Amino acid sequence: LALYFAFMLNWRGVLHFCEILYKLEDFKFGFAISLPILLVAALNFVFVPFSIRYLIKPFFALLIALSAIVSYTMMKYRVLFDQNMIQNIFETNQNEALAYLSLPIIVWVTIAGFIPAILLFFVEIEYEEKWSKGILTRALSMFASLIVIAVIAALYYQDYVSVGRNNSNLQREIVPANFV
Repeated sequence: LALYFAFMLNWRGVLHFCEILYKLEDFKFGFAISLPILLVAALNFVFVPFSIRYLIKPFFALLIALSAIVSYTMMKYRVLFDQNMIQNIFETNQNEALAYLSLPIIVWVTIAGFIPAILLFFVEIEYEEKWSKGILTRALSMFASLIVIAVIAALYYQDYVSVGRNNSNLQREIVPANFV
């Protein structure tokens, strides 16, 4: 799931990062390839606690569908989703909301959101027989993600700080962190 979110639903953020790199006079190749790895590790760390037997499929199906809508609007209209945007959505009248409904958004949300969400219910997940072993497996996965994040931070901290300072919107482009 972390791979799907990182590479399918975060196109806008990844493209923006590439645009930033293109404008830099000098950057390390390792820094350029570290972003997708960092994104997958961070998403894995956040997603693992929600990988509970009866929660995983409905929770992630809903998250995938909502994230597909958010990713499309970010790509098409170049808007950033945050708390204010969510509030605006609930304050929008039905006619205004329907004005944004088009064939491209229906196709994107179907392909990137609804179909994967439905397919998720058909994926057979093998759970550990002992709950303690399941918790240990999740903890190890989260620890491995933290190690990856720490290694990237140790190698490219200054690069991320520099890019982040000059491009504060970049962190608000991460789906689903920007709207959850």
